[in-house]
Amino acid sequence: MKKTILFYISDGHGCLGDRGAQSGRFDEFEINRKMCDALYRYLTTVKGRKYKVAYPERKRQMSTREKTDGKTDSMKAYRKKGYFVVGIELHMNSASGTNGDGAEVYAATWSRKGKKLANLVLNEWKAIGQNSRGIKHDNSLTWIKYGRDVAILTEFGFINNPVDRKIFDTDKEIRRAGRALGKACVKFAESM
Repeated sequence: MKKTILFYISDGHGCLGDRGAQSGRFDEFEINRKMCDALYRYLTTVKGRKYKVAYPERKRQMSTREKTDGKTDSMKAYRKKGYFVVGIELHMNSASGTNGDGAEVYAATWSRKGKKLANLVLNEWKAIGQNSRGIKHDNSLTWIKYGRDVAILTEFGFINNPVDRKIFDTDKEIRRAGRALGKACVKFAESM
């Protein structure tokens, strides 16, 4: 690949006070933020890396966060600078009742590279003990629709399922999930 890969990380919520799904003491925005921080730290400490990392939300407070469309505009700006942009947006799932279980990753139906990254992510998360619900497709999601070159939206687990929460109910486990995501990104970059 001639272009330099740029991993563009987003914690998925926090805009205009949107904290995402809630369940007891579990707050999607906080979990996403901690996982993104671990992902960012992992990606930026790999020696000899041949990619760049952008995590614009890292320094912003919730009250001043730009809207989702601003995020996709920022990815477009990086593409205009000549980067091959890989957008990664983190989320936690929620379902009616407590029936949902496992991780899933959304990728565009038209993106072989997105599906490749999604598979790598799910494999790394399975390696740390999370179940996989597989790759999902929803080309209407703003992040997927406008996040080219490659964009994935991850759902690590179900915030309202007490059994599923056991894999992310401590900061240590959340950081482990972020590092596993980072390992998948490194493998993706090395394969390009």
